Amino acid sequence: MLITQLKTRGVELIFLDEIQALCLPSADTIRVPALRWLVNFMDELGIPVILAGTEECRNITDYLEPFGNRYPWMIVLNFVEYDRRPDSHYHRILEKFDYIMHSLWPMTSEVHLNDVDIAAPLFVATSGNLKWISTILIMAFHRCLSREKKSGLTREDLKYACDQYTLKYSITTKNPFLLDLAACTEVITNTEHTRKMKRVPE
Repeated sequence: MLITQLKTRGVELIFLDEIQALCLPSADTIRVPALRWLVNFMDELGIPVILAGTEECRNITDYLEPFGNRYPWMIVLNFVEYDRRPDSHYHRILEKFDYIMHSLWPMTSEVHLNDVDIAAPLFVATSGNLKWISTILIMAFHRCLSREKKSGLTREDLKYACDQYTLKYSITTKNPFLLDLAACTEVITNTEHTRKMKRVPE
């Protein structure tokens, strides 16, 4: 029934999240049957099935050879490094987020995510963790779109979003959007210097 529904609705891509649950000790008895089910599911469906999970699932392809054969590639999403250059990887990611946001809901925003004075505090808030970047952006966009006058994204929206969470990876105790660019740059530079010092052998 599931396969019929997916084919009928024209689904072209499937994401299965939390796949690390199959790698826990409590899943020992169901792991291989579940992986066999996934193999049959993919074979019958005939469209890409992308699996996502945490570090615990890195070796999931070792448990069943047919399953491993269907997943020869793995992408590890590390934290994005900060680089204020407009052509840097970090700024290009934010530029793409910004483009998609304005494509879905055309509006004139006061700020853009790849503006250096937005990108810096966003990095301070997240340390470059993509999950937390998207979490903050979703909240900011929600606030932005909930206004009666859909005037676009503001710095205040991002500040509000940061206030709604205990920011797990923030490198400051303050709301980063209360800091100016110079203060954010100093925080990032000092944090990076500390990390490099920790990597130096004694």
